[in-house]
Amino acid sequence: MDNVPIVKSSDLYECAYYFSNGCTVRSVEIVPENKKELCFLYMTGEQILSLQQNYFKSDALINLFDFRRSYNRLMNLIAIAKKDTRGIR
Repeated sequence: MDNVPIVKSSDLYECAYYFSNGCTVRSVEIVPENKKELCFLYMTGEQILSLQQNYFKSDALINLFDFRRSYNRLMNLIAIAKKDTRGIR
């Protein structure tokens, strides 16, 4: 697992695309910025770099139902991370 690439992104649609295609969330980072919270997802997976190329070339094809489920799952992870971060401050 050490040689598997990691992609850092704050784009939830991008991360949901990766997640829908079998990538995993390595970690979630919440960063305070301008009185708001910015969220970074660290995604990993064997094929993540090719998925990233497809995403940025607008060649990303996805099953919409799978994408919606992935998006909602990531939103839940972010909500949990924000709640945990607020508990620390």
